[in-house]
Amino acid sequence: MRAGERAFAKTEYRYAFSLFRDAPFKRVYDNWSEDMRYMILGQLENEAIKFAESCLVHGDRGRGIEILRKISKIIPYSDEIKNLLSHLTVN
Repeated sequence: MRAGERAFAKTEYRYAFSLFRDAPFKRVYDNWSEDMRYMILGQLENEAIKFAESCLVHGDRGRGIEILRKISKIIPYSDEIKNLLSHLTVN
């Protein structure tokens, strides 16, 4: 995105988001796994929000909504994603 290659970045973002089907280390409860899960989910949340905002700026609101809905199933407790998703679907 920062290099101005929006088409390439969009493809790579979509590929990266498609790799997530559920929370990582879902049934592993040791300290390291818990820490890694929260770190990965935090990064996923940040990147999904950044991507959705970029989609909104570039007139691709549908793609942003699609990604936020997918990520909200993986991270159902994310208030930021819920707020952004409600904002995008209302307008």
